[in-house]
Amino acid sequence: MRLWSKKGLPPTLIPMVCLIIGSGVLLTLFGRSIYQMLEINAWSLNYLHAHMGHTQVSLTAPDQHLRASLWLARDALARDDPAQARVLVEDLAENGNSAALVILGDALAAEGEFAEAIEAWSQAGDILSLLDAAAAARDDGRLADALLAFRAAYTIDMEKGTLPLATFLWDADIDRNESVALIRDVLLQYPYSAQPGQRLAWFRQLGKYLQLQYRWDEAEATYQDLLKEYPQDWQAYVELGWVYYKRGDGLDAALLAFQKATAVDPSRGDGHYAMAQVLIQEKRYSEADTWFAQAVDLNPQQKWWWLTWGNVMIESGDLPRALNIYGQTVEKFPDWAPGYYEMAWAYRLADSKDRSIEAIEQALALVTPPSEWYYVRAGQIYEWADDKAEAIAAYREALIINPLNYYAQQGLHRLGQE
Repeated sequence: MRLWSKKGLPPTLIPMVCLIIGSGVLLTLFGRSIYQMLEINAWSLNYLHAHMGHTQVSLTAPDQHLRASLWLARDALARDDPAQARVLVEDLAENGNSAALVILGDALAAEGEFAEAIEAWSQAGDILSLLDAAAAARDDGRLADALLAFRAAYTIDMEKGTLPLATFLWDADIDRNESVALIRDVLLQYPYSAQPGQRLAWFRQLGKYLQLQYRWDEAEATYQDLLKEYPQDWQAYVELGWVYYKRGDGLDAALLAFQKATAVDPSRGDGHYAMAQVLIQEKRYSEADTWFAQAVDLNPQQKWWWLTWGNVMIESGDLPRALNIYGQTVEKFPDWAPGYYEMAWAYRLADSKDRSIEAIEQALALVTPPSEWYYVRAGQIYEWADDKAEAIAAYREALIINPLNYYAQQGLHRLGQE
């Protein structure tokens, strides 16, 4: 039976024939693509299997596998083979592939080509790699490399790069005026920064730097601007208090600002602690004692507040009060060496040999890492207690840590040891 006549296909068969013909064309056109897809998937699965078994991965991958060279380059870096990593990603990097540029930067850095690595990371817009490299160079003492990387990060992202660059310029004493200028500029450029808390951080750092440069009027203006945007920032009121005091505006102006800090956040003791500290400057120890007590009552876990309080009472000549505070300190923080260290000297001043020795030995047992100054104090206490052998041993331990420690040298000299 004929399926069609000279006049053409029966109307009911036309769709079926078209489907068969179309399928054949598609298989002809895309059969190779389907095969390539299967090949790519198979290699990817083998790659994953090799990684799970921590075995070597074949360098031979399908040409169409767009990410294979990136994966293999990362493997090469992990094997400490940056040269191979470069070979694998160079073509992609030349075409502007950001992932390849990041890997290329890592490889160049591993080979010691720092400037070229900075260029690759910069092209990729990889600020995190730039900041990490800058920090590593800074910590290694390579300040020129660190500056190059910090500046590159700043160029890519002013919001994220300003504080790291400004801080580096300040801490390395390269250009502190530039540090101030950078922060002022970013505050102007980004009045509505998308980074949470970023403007607050800029204001605080700028205020800190201006104070350190004794630019009191500018510092005051900075904190006032801060408070316009963040009126509940207690820290700004504390800093304003110190600006007023150091500028010479008088104690009352400082105390008023500190009191505003306590009013903004009554749960914090920072304003009370600031009032205690400024009263110490005026030698008003009894009033300072009261504010210290309120500060640690609000923030009892502030170890150094307790210690400062005790030290101030030593300074004021109230030895019993100091010993009482040190006692509370070591009771609250029994594993904290500085509490025993200060208590030991207080007992030395109180002429209590056994308790002084007990406290300094407890301090030595707790301090990590060992401290030359703890051993110097131990030597002084043993020497005062007429325990010459222990004093000599303590001074020698201090000199093991720092052979140039003057006080340990003098202690041994007093004891007839050279």
